[in-house]
Amino acid sequence: MRRFESVLGEWPSWIDTAPHSPACRSHPPDLFFPSATSGGKSVSGQVKKAKAICDACPLLNICREWAFRQPIQQLHGIWGGTTRSERRLLRKTGTTQITS
Repeated sequence: MRRFESVLGEWPSWIDTAPHSPACRSHPPDLFFPSATSGGKSVSGQVKKAKAICDACPLLNICREWAFRQPIQQLHGIWGGTTRSERRLLRKTGTTQITS
């Protein structure tokens, strides 16, 4: 996962020291960085699948808090069950909680 340093700027070191393994570790990294050119799969389908994995992760809140501390223009992908656009919107409201 160190290859993400170029995408992140700062490696989320809590991943290496967490008491539990993040759920994303057992899935292809590209799933958490959806794009329209991801092998014919729809972006919305990829986002939904990635978020479902995040929702079942024991590190969801730690990951989400970390994501919200990163510069929005620098952090791409699904982190803590949120997309970049969701993090941008939630920052404007002053919360890190997603309401359905």
